[in-house]
Amino acid sequence: MILATNDLDTPASVIAQHYKDRWQIELFFKWIKQHLKIKRFLGRSENAVRIQILW
Repeated sequence: MILATNDLDTPASVIAQHYKDRWQIELFFKWIKQHLKIKRFLGRSENAVRIQILW
């Protein structure tokens, strides 16, 4: 796998870990959309997302 970045100061292992962490977030949102029947979030703040999930 090739991952392009313009961050030449950070070690490759740290960049790879950031990518893995980001992928886990994407999987979490996919799960929310599938199981809670939310197609898109109406707000961007943490509070807005919490209210929409609890609604």
